[in-house]
Amino acid sequence: MIIWLPLVFLFSFLIIFYFTLHFWLHDLTIPMRRDFFPKSEKKRKKIMAIFPHPDDETCVATTLAYLSPLPNTVTVLLTLTRGGEGYWGKQKFAKSKLKEIREEELRKAAKRLKIDKLIILDYPDTTLHKIEKEKLKKIILKYLKKEKPNLVLTYEGKSGITGHQDHISVSQATTEVIKEIKGQWPIRLYWVVMPRKITKIIEGAIREKLDTPEPEFCLSFFGLGLDGLKALHKRYRAFTCHKSQFALFRPEMGIPFWLANLIMHRDYFYWKKV
Repeated sequence: MIIWLPLVFLFSFLIIFYFTLHFWLHDLTIPMRRDFFPKSEKKRKKIMAIFPHPDDETCVATTLAYLSPLPNTVTVLLTLTRGGEGYWGKQKFAKSKLKEIREEELRKAAKRLKIDKLIILDYPDTTLHKIEKEKLKKIILKYLKKEKPNLVLTYEGKSGITGHQDHISVSQATTEVIKEIKGQWPIRLYWVVMPRKITKIIEGAIREKLDTPEPEFCLSFFGLGLDGLKALHKRYRAFTCHKSQFALFRPEMGIPFWLANLIMHRDYFYWKKV
């Protein structure tokens, strides 16, 4: 019995620590939804997530995993780079191998999330913001017209959650394109955002003030029953695919990467009306 006491103590401590973080970080006043679509759009549900890098999809991975099995639902993921600059010298491979490795990681993650279609482009990582905006818009427009989603998910376009210029550029280009084509078919845009306390942690880590919009609603997967728990499990399995990006501490998050994924059981959104 005495042997088990330290384990019981450790387990109890971890449970208390987890729920303390949960109630401190999450804004429980933000409305929760069970679905993204009004009744008029129930017959056709096509969700397209547009991000700059492999592993960016983890910020909506649970949402994609939750929506993918729903009837008449198609999920598409467009990633504009192969992540060739996500290298800090401690990985056990040469930087020249990074794009190939990260692409394979993304393919594995998409498979675990049951994403129906994955599109990976090969524009230069960390310099998307240097591409002329009209050119970037044409790239995104091409795939929007091809896929014709009625819901698009991307980073919020004011600070890109972490201040990353690629996040901001892709979001702003996507937002402008949707504004220009919104009359061609029913389409809405949800920006991915974070609650204020998590944004404050990121601000402290990057030493920069962020202009992240306040969330309008969230999907809380603990509140979505068995399907929500299954989606969380798929998200974690997808997250573990991105091993090249594992680090004990990710400066842009302010907390360890694994801990961020463990406590983020809610996805927060801002409906960007264009």
